[in-house]
Amino acid sequence: MNTHKIIKNTFMYLSLFALSCLVSCGDKKAEVNNTSEEIATTEFLKGKKLYEQNCVQCHRNDGKGMGALYPPIAGSDYLASNVDKIICSIKYGSNEEIVVNGKTYKMPMPPSMNNLNDVEISDVMNYILNSWGNKVGPIKLEEVKTALSNCNN
Repeated sequence: MNTHKIIKNTFMYLSLFALSCLVSCGDKKAEVNNTSEEIATTEFLKGKKLYEQNCVQCHRNDGKGMGALYPPIAGSDYLASNVDKIICSIKYGSNEEIVVNGKTYKMPMPPSMNNLNDVEISDVMNYILNSWGNKVGPIKLEEVKTALSNCNN
C-alpha cells in the first residue's frame, strides 16, 4: 500500500513540475514575442508622430495630399519603386518633378523641418510605407543609412 502511495505522489509531483515548466516556458516565449511587437509598434507610433510634425501640412492626416499641389502618400504607386529617393527628399528636400498615380507634381519638397536623423527617417518611412493601404513592408535602418549616403544633395 505504501509503495502505491509513493508512486502516486511521485507521479503527481512530476506532473506538477512538468506543468509548471510548460507554463513558465510558455510565458517566456510570449514575453519575447510581446517585446518584439512592442518595439515595432513603438517605432511605428514614433513615425506617425514625426509624420504629424513634419509632413502633415502638405500630405495631410489622411495621406491624400493637397490636390494638384502635393502628391498623395495614401495608395501611392510612387512609394515602392522610389524608396531611396523619398528618403533623400525627406532629409534634403527635392525640386524634382514626380508622377504619382498618373498625375505630375511640380511643387518642391522642403527638407525635414526638424532636421530628422537616420533613425527618425526610418521611423517615418516605416509609417508611410505601411499606412493608408500601403503595404511596402518594413525598412531597416541600414537601408536608410545606405540611401542617405548615396543622395545627390
